[in-house]
Amino acid sequence: MCVFLQTAIRRAITQERLAFERKEAKKKAAADAGEEYVSEEEAGEDIVPWITKEMLQKALQVARRSVSKQDLEMYMKYKRDMERRLGMDDDAPQQARVIGLDAENRHAGGAPAASTNSCVATPQTVAMTLAGAFSTSVSCHGLAPQEGIVIDSLLLRLNCGGLTIQGAVPPLTLTTDAGGGLAFNIAGFNCLAGNYSVQGVGVIDNLDFPVSLTF
Repeated sequence: MCVFLQTAIRRAITQERLAFERKEAKKKAAADAGEEYVSEEEAGEDIVPWITKEMLQKALQVARRSVSKQDLEMYMKYKRDMERRLGMDDDAPQQARVIGLDAENRHAGGAPAASTNSCVATPQTVAMTLAGAFSTSVSCHGLAPQEGIVIDSLLLRLNCGGLTIQGAVPPLTLTTDAGGGLAFNIAGFNCLAGNYSVQGVGVIDNLDFPVSLTF
């Protein structure tokens, strides 16, 4: 619960307690005087837990960030990648500035390194057999070392009678090597011709690359 809300609730409880004590004191005074106590409506403002500027200022003095700059940068990178994948920001720059992050250098030895995340299918345009079978190899570089990345292509799966990635049915998780590289094979049969996108989603790295199937 926020600090200023706690302060407002405590203040309301204190005011309520003081009003109750005043009422009880009047009851006792009436009893001591042998008079009948007549309840009176308490004059004054209603006891409501208002949030004041003073409470907010006190709360800000002890407030701490709940999300680190590194975590915010990671989540915003994932947001931008997903928007690009969905075609929501085709005109946005690849390295858009993240609001809330300082323009500081987090890479030792100079300016921040440019993103080099990339995966390439070889061949990228695959000539299938008459039965719609194909196979292509994929190599990636510049990814985070030792990161588990989920590889999948829903559209390709829906348009093939069967699809395997590295011999297993997708989606599956593959782990990059110590240098941030990744290599795997994609194979399918009874597939329809078309242009497809294969996705890789990890904690840090998100990527996608095209594969075209032709007869």
